[in-house]
Amino acid sequence: MRPAETDRSTSVSPVVRRFARVPIDALVLLLTGVPRAADYAFNISEGGLCVDTAAPLGPGTLTDARIALPRAPGPLDVMVRVAWSEEDSMGLQFLAPAPSFIELVRRALHRRQ
Repeated sequence: MRPAETDRSTSVSPVVRRFARVPIDALVLLLTGVPRAADYAFNISEGGLCVDTAAPLGPGTLTDARIALPRAPGPLDVMVRVAWSEEDSMGLQFLAPAPSFIELVRRALHRRQ
């Protein structure tokens, strides 16, 4: 179970998210300074994204990310913080994204809803 999700078998209410998430299939390259394979985002919001990965980074790790959103004019660069990580996935929070970056994410969100 991802940290932001709730076990539905308990009486605990689900966590209310700040931003709506939508499914996406986007290539994500983390620019950590060491060679690593590209990851794939499986959902995105204005606040961040979740990626499938064979090599998750530890929570709190700061790095730059290059994201290839569908129909974007080119890859988008943004600083991210690893919010949580598991064996095969992690959540990345966007840090101080440029307004133009957020606008492109919003467009991707509206196309998917």
